[in-house]
Amino acid sequence: MVGKRGVHVVCVAPPTIGGMGVVARTEGSELRKRGWKAVLASPWSSDTDDSVRLASWFSCGYASLVSPFQFLKLFGSYDLIHLHYPFYGTAEMIALLDQCVGLPPMVVTAHMDAHAVGWKEQAFECHRRWIQPHLLSRAKIILVSSLDYAANSSYAPYRSNI
Repeated sequence: MVGKRGVHVVCVAPPTIGGMGVVARTEGSELRKRGWKAVLASPWSSDTDDSVRLASWFSCGYASLVSPFQFLKLFGSYDLIHLHYPFYGTAEMIALLDQCVGLPPMVVTAHMDAHAVGWKEQAFECHRRWIQPHLLSRAKIILVSSLDYAANSSYAPYRSNI
């Protein structure tokens, strides 16, 4: 049985502008109203009662490589991980930690399919091919914005979890 302690891991968080961060903050707030200990964890957060700043080893835009030791300490305090996805750099670290040591159950909110041109698109495609299958097949639930998105995005092969 999942407990009542959850961590929302997201690439951007208020006060930095970004829809993913707003969604994660709102979900955390609603969970706290229902008795959960819910925190938002992001490289853009401030350390408060309801958020944790993730120190990143490297950042490029909103992609960040967070220390695996920081994640192990953080995840050890929670019963549920809610990954707001995509979160490049950090998603790869979560997949690696899960494969090596196992992590608490995970919920994934699939916010978008990232697209770009040139080397970034190649990086996104490698991620979709090698990292995304592990993360999404492991997720207990995948949340999306609409049924159309569930059917037509790169997340469609994982519809049994949506």
